Amino acid sequence: MTKEQLEAFLEIVRCGSISAAAEKFFITQPALSRRISVLEEELGYTLFCRQKGNRKTVLTPAGKVFLPIARRSLLLWKEAVAVPSLLDKAALNITAVSSITDAILASVFKNYLAENPSYKIRSTSCHAMEGYRYVERGSSDVALVTRELFFANITAMPAFREKMVLVTNKKAGYPPVMKPRQLDPSKELRIPWMLEYDDWHDKWFPPVALPMVYIDQLSILEDFLNGENWSIMPISAAKKLYRKDVIIGEILNPPPDRVTYYLQRRDDERDTIRKFLTCLHQEISHIEGVTSYLK
Repeated sequence: MTKEQLEAFLEIVRCGSISAAAEKFFITQPALSRRISVLEEELGYTLFCRQKGNRKTVLTPAGKVFLPIARRSLLLWKEAVAVPSLLDKAALNITAVSSITDAILASVFKNYLAENPSYKIRSTSCHAMEGYRYVERGSSDVALVTRELFFANITAMPAFREKMVLVTNKKAGYPPVMKPRQLDPSKELRIPWMLEYDDWHDKWFPPVALPMVYIDQLSILEDFLNGENWSIMPISAAKKLYRKDVIIGEILNPPPDRVTYYLQRRDDERDTIRKFLTCLHQEISHIEGVTSYLK
């Protein structure tokens, strides 16, 4: 099983057809089909249903089971290729939950590299548990996560906290301050920010109420922020989404603040980590509604 085969399989799933995926790879459709056929022969089972007249690809039951395995396998391959950068003392390997990467880290990276032009950065996204695992096995030097867990060889320290705010479209005419009960859960654009937020959400909204959209990517949410749709998010994410037709409001009886923790191995005191945390502190200190613990 090769990297090219994994990429071919995942791209076909993403595009929904072999022809569309072939265009992405700039190869012919028969060439891409052969790549998948070889993969299926190696695995010993079929990944896609072959139906005449149906151009849209459909995964077989085995293909659905293989999908998350393929994603993990490709990620492991990328980590294996990145081993030289892990050995480079001037390279900093950072993993963070995607909303922090999208809202905060771009500016931090820019300043970090401007102050340290000989340094390098490798950034990946993760969920909380993945962040701990990446730091534990050494594939990441620093992780920024929203959950505090105990690992014997990892230090988890609060980096910053930020208030949660209500984000709406100006055309909806929502007042600047609202009670949770005034919000229609069917219009919600929901992101699973943290366990404390989920607990607060269950208190104020019926667990059976389905949101308009439930996603884990901040960048996708922006496309749905129209009409009467609304979302609750950390202030840093709200400021990242801010545009002329967006209003950042307040909530009475708000969710708990989101606390972000930074993780590093207990025996890792490299200067690159210290300089990164300094740049992070400088960036978040300028965001109103965010309190830094990195002083």
